[in-house]
Amino acid sequence: MGFNEIDETRVAATGGSQGGGLTLACASLEPRINRAAPAFPFLCDYKRVWEMDLAQGAYEELPNYFRQFDPFGNATHTALTFKTLGEDVLITGAGPIGLMAVAIAKHAGARHVVITDMLSNMCHGGRIAMLGIPSNDMAMDWNAVIFNMITIKGIYGREMYKTWYMMRAMLQPGLDISPVITHKFPVANFAEAFETMRAGNSGKVILNWE
Repeated sequence: MGFNEIDETRVAATGGSQGGGLTLACASLEPRINRAAPAFPFLCDYKRVWEMDLAQGAYEELPNYFRQFDPFGNATHTALTFKTLGEDVLITGAGPIGLMAVAIAKHAGARHVVITDMLSNMCHGGRIAMLGIPSNDMAMDWNAVIFNMITIKGIYGREMYKTWYMMRAMLQPGLDISPVITHKFPVANFAEAFETMRAGNSGKVILNWE
């Protein structure tokens, strides 16, 4: 709203589906938005949907979304960014997302899947899909990248809606990501849950709100 050509007294928000949900959120949180026109807001009145036993699609996924589908979506987008069938796949990072990526790569027909150091073990013509935000500046041996003709693609979250379709296509015939969940805590024990996670001796840690 800081542009000179914008009249801050006449600002409105609009959007459809997920954009409709964001319209409601933005209009609620930003007092300078004085009109909102959401179209079929995403996941609105989800409790009523469950009461009517109409849960399907995204509504069906909501209870487990942050528990499984959010990291599973990131793992799916990353692991399947490049062709996997018959390929040798290297995964760096054995946290919940990395472990899910292992299962995804195997399910998608990778020849070999290993977890180890990345760049120094890349073959000529290798491809890297990078997920995550480094906490510090990260040095890169660009000579190794260039002379080995390595392709690098950054991944930020899921790719709507393609990733969801890919996730369902793997889960329906039997891909099981539940072994990645190693600990469950009631929400009252959140401090113990976070400590378990920070210790590095767990997979996916879940807080139960029931």
